[in-house]
Amino acid sequence: MADKIGGPGPSSDARREKSMGRKRLILEQTVELEDGLKEQRGGKCFRQITIIIASKVNSPTIKRFERVDAIKKLLSTVSSHAGKTLAAVLHMVRRNRLLRLAQLRKRQVDEDDVNLGAFSIGTLLGWTSQAVPNLKSESSVIKLTDNELSWIAGFMPLGAAFSGVPVLVVMKHLGRKLTLLSVVPFYVLGFCLLAWANNVDMFYAGRFITGMSGGAFSIISPLYTAEIGEKRIRGSLGTYYEFMLAVGVEFSYIVGGYVSVFWLCLTSGAIPVVFACIFVFMPETPYHLVSQKMASFGFSEVRNFDFTRERRLGRRQTAPTVVTLTVHFPPAPTRDSGPGKTEEAVKSLKFLRGTNKVDGELEEIRKFVNESKTRNFSWRVLKSRAAIKSVLIGFWLMVFQQFGGANAVVFNATTIFQEAGSTLEPSKATMVVGFMQFGGNFLSMLLIDRLGRRILLLLSGTVMGTCTLLLGFYFHWLSNNENVDKVKWLPLLCLCLFMIMFSIGWGPVAWMMLGEIFDTEIKSVASSFCCATNWIATFLVTRSMSPHP
Repeated sequence: MADKIGGPGPSSDARREKSMGRKRLILEQTVELEDGLKEQRGGKCFRQITIIIASKVNSPTIKRFERVDAIKKLLSTVSSHAGKTLAAVLHMVRRNRLLRLAQLRKRQVDEDDVNLGAFSIGTLLGWTSQAVPNLKSESSVIKLTDNELSWIAGFMPLGAAFSGVPVLVVMKHLGRKLTLLSVVPFYVLGFCLLAWANNVDMFYAGRFITGMSGGAFSIISPLYTAEIGEKRIRGSLGTYYEFMLAVGVEFSYIVGGYVSVFWLCLTSGAIPVVFACIFVFMPETPYHLVSQKMASFGFSEVRNFDFTRERRLGRRQTAPTVVTLTVHFPPAPTRDSGPGKTEEAVKSLKFLRGTNKVDGELEEIRKFVNESKTRNFSWRVLKSRAAIKSVLIGFWLMVFQQFGGANAVVFNATTIFQEAGSTLEPSKATMVVGFMQFGGNFLSMLLIDRLGRRILLLLSGTVMGTCTLLLGFYFHWLSNNENVDKVKWLPLLCLCLFMIMFSIGWGPVAWMMLGEIFDTEIKSVASSFCCATNWIATFLVTRSMSPHP
C-alpha cells in the first residue's frame, strides 16, 4: 500500500534516485550545452539561459521544439537530452528576438511621433523658397519690395534665436511633453498670420512667431527623443531627425509648387496640429519625472544624455523564471517632490519599452539624476582651458555650417533657379534639390559611423566649396552677358551636389559633434549658446546672401 500511495519503500527510493540521476544528467548536459554555445557564439554565453533551461527541460511542451526546422539541423550533433535543451534555448532566443523586434518597432513609432516636430521645422524652412516668388509675382495682392521679402525670410531664424532661454525655463517646470504641446498653438497662430496677411507687418509677425516655435521644436524634440531612446539606437536617431527635417523641406517644396501661399500656410500649419493629436498620448520622459524627486535640480537634466544601458540578448525577458531586483525610492523631503512621480516614471518606461521589467533602467536613471544634481553649473567652470576650447569648437562649427550657405539655398532655391535661367522649371528644379537633400540624409545614416566625423566634414566641405565656386562662375558669366546656353544645367547639378554633401557631412555631423564635445557641467549652457549662434548665423547669411537686393 505504501508503494501505491508513494510512501517510503523500495519503489519510492528508486524513483527518488531516478529523479536525482535525471537532474544530474540535465546539469551535465547543460554544461556541455554551455561549451557548445560558446563555440557557436564566438566565446559568448548567457548563463541565465542555461539555468532557465535546466528547470524546463522536463516540460512536456519540450517536444514541440523539435518540430522547428532550424533546430532539427542541430539535433544530430548532440545527444538527445542536450538536443532538447539546445532546442529550448533556440526557441527562447527566437521568441526573445521577436519580442525585441516588436519593442523596437513600438519605439520607432514613438520616435516617429516626436520627429513630426522635425518635419514641421522642415516645412517652415522650405516655406520661403516657394512663397517668396509667388509674393513677387504680378498676381500677388500684396506688393512687397525686395528688401521686405528679404526681411520676411530673415525673421524666421531671428525668432528662433530668441527661443532658447525661454524654452529651457518653461521646460524645467512643465516638462518636455507639455512644453512641446504648448508650442503648437503659437506655431498655428504664426501660420494663420501668414495665411491671412494683408500687410508686411503681419508677414513679419507671422515669420517671427513661427521662428520662435520652430526654434523651440528644434530644442525639445531631440531632447525628448534622446531621453526615451536607448543608447544603441540613439546615434541613428540623430540622423533620423535630420532626415525628417529634410522630408519636411521637400514637402513644402512640393506643396508650394502647386498651390497658393494661402494654402501653403494652412497646410504647413496643419502639421503641428496632427503632431499634437498624436503626441498627446505619449508619456513624459522618465528622466524628467525622476528629476522631480530631486531638490535644486536646475538645468542639469539637459546636460548629458549619453547614459548607458547594456541590453544583451537573453539577459532579460527570456523566460518566466527570471529573478528581478525591485528598488524602492524613499520620498525626498523637499517641496519639489511631487507624490507619485516615481510611479509615473515606471509607467512611462513600461509604455516606452513594452515590458514590465524596468527596475534596472529606473535605477540607472536615478543614478544619472543624482550625479547631475551634484554637478550644478558654475560660471567658474567656463574659465577652464578645456571648457573654453570646447565652446570655441562648437561656436565655429555652427558658424561654418551656416556660412557654407545651405540655408540660403533652402530659403531661396526657386529664386536662384529663376535668375539662373535654368532649363528646368524653377519650382520643379527646387523639388529635385529637396529630394537630393533627404537622399543625402539617408546616406548619412549609413556612413556617419563608418567613415567618422572628421572625414565627412572635410569631404563635404570640399565638395560644397567646389559647387559654390562653379555656381559663382556661372552667375559671373551670366552678368557679363556671356553665352551660357551650353551650361544651363550647371546650377541644378551644383545645387544638387551641394545639398547632398551638406546632408551627409556638415548638416548632421556638426550637430552630432555638438552633443559630444561638451563636459556634463557646461553642456546645457554651452549647447544653448551654440544653438543661438547657429540661428543668428542663419539670419545673417539669409540677409547677406539673399538674391533679393
